[in-house]
Amino acid sequence: MNSQFTRRTRLIYTLAFSFALTAAPSEGQDRGFSNDYSGESYGRTRVCDVIHVKLEPVIDMKDGRIDGVVTTTISPIYEHLREVYFDAVDMEILSVALSSGIDLDYRYADNLLTVLLNRTFHVTDTFDIVVAYSAHPKMGLYFVRPDDGYPDKPWQVWSQGEMDESSHWFPCWDYPNDRATSEIIVTVRKGMRAIANGALISAEIDGQSGETTYHWRENVPHVTYLTSLIIGEYHETRTEWDGIPITYYVNPSDKKFVDLAFGKTPDMMDFFSNKIGVRYPYEKYAQTCVHDFIWGGMENISATTMTRRMLHDERAEVDYQTDGLVAHELAHQWWGDLLTTKNWNNTWLNEGFASYFDLLYTEHARGNGEFKMRLRTFRASYMN
Repeated sequence: MNSQFTRRTRLIYTLAFSFALTAAPSEGQDRGFSNDYSGESYGRTRVCDVIHVKLEPVIDMKDGRIDGVVTTTISPIYEHLREVYFDAVDMEILSVALSSGIDLDYRYADNLLTVLLNRTFHVTDTFDIVVAYSAHPKMGLYFVRPDDGYPDKPWQVWSQGEMDESSHWFPCWDYPNDRATSEIIVTVRKGMRAIANGALISAEIDGQSGETTYHWRENVPHVTYLTSLIIGEYHETRTEWDGIPITYYVNPSDKKFVDLAFGKTPDMMDFFSNKIGVRYPYEKYAQTCVHDFIWGGMENISATTMTRRMLHDERAEVDYQTDGLVAHELAHQWWGDLLTTKNWNNTWLNEGFASYFDLLYTEHARGNGEFKMRLRTFRASYMN
């Protein structure tokens, strides 16, 4: 990721190179890197295994509101399961039930939804809990729209889950110590697209309203924070690598910048698949540029979100390339997505590996000299 890309870039290289450039301290020794924010961060102990999450959101782009139904398929880890927990921040819980239609009692306090099961469930059981809810998310799901200062800004919605923001827009197990397949079914107004994780199962257009109902499904189990939904008016560019569809989504007015920004993606997929020894493992790879993104990019599984600020013309290409950002987020599809740390103490491993493989692609594409120069630049930046 290029050093121009805000807080997340600085965090990435600080974490990655603190590991690479410092000797391992003896147990209990503080090398001076600790501060008030250096506390331990562990996930809640699991009582059940989340197997699948089905999201059916209704998005009000003008009001910044979501009315949703989430169906979570669960299997107990321990015998005699009687309660299930969901993280749900600032929501109105409308109903909780089994998929069979049996209503369930629940408690909702301190952003934790505790579902009281109607009977004891065992490790051999699998069941679905259906939660209907409503929210005006302050995080997790972001609404972009025109205003007096920026009347030409487009209407967009995009999600951002890392670290624990997904629970701001749907009830979920919002820790990285569980993995599940997922699907999203959402209807958008005429002229808009919805982009999400996994394969596009269907896109059905209503003949009267012109609205389109999109159904996306990710069949590779993943942690909650990698769940992604983007809605907006987008131009789609298609290509492929070894039978894997690759798509780029930008504002229609930005389509002329697509090749400069993303053109090396197929070569990167080939390089990483061979270098890592694991073929790119997902149904597709999408990269979508959004307005007002809080990072440079986010490696949502099979569907990376990018800042629109990465797009540039031929003159800017002389001085500035986005290869590092594109390679970093793609490398995350292995390091952080396919292989995930189970708590946030070790997230530096995700970022460190992605940063290093970004550099390895630099060596592949631009030579060993530029690889060493970039490595030296990052090291100096960290030590300063």
